[in-house]
Amino acid sequence: MWEFRSMMFWRAVFAEFFGTMFFVFFGMGAALRWTSGPYHVFHTALCFGFAAATLIQSIGHISGGHINPAVTFACLVGSQMSFLFPRMRGLSERLATLKGSRSPEDENQQETRGEPIELKTQTL
Repeated sequence: MWEFRSMMFWRAVFAEFFGTMFFVFFGMGAALRWTSGPYHVFHTALCFGFAAATLIQSIGHISGGHINPAVTFACLVGSQMSFLFPRMRGLSERLATLKGSRSPEDENQQETRGEPIELKTQTL
């Protein structure tokens, strides 16, 4: 329980949150069809690779740069860290995935409702 009081613990958890959030945001942005031309899987894969490399370099010294929950789970199984740390890190990665997968339009858009649709039926 001493980890909850540690500033390094929370710094690592938030670094994983922001790293995963930006990774999902950039990756999903690359996977969307922005043009009407042919879809190139290579461009999407390249974007995911560059995003992962950049984010791991930027948060690696703070939290280890796990970004992927499978890496965190592997470190837990290999007894490389305590039990509490991967659980909090996994929670932050899941929340970051939900936050990063929302488009910027979804953030500013309020729920709008159109006119009700009238269904017309034929009488026999």
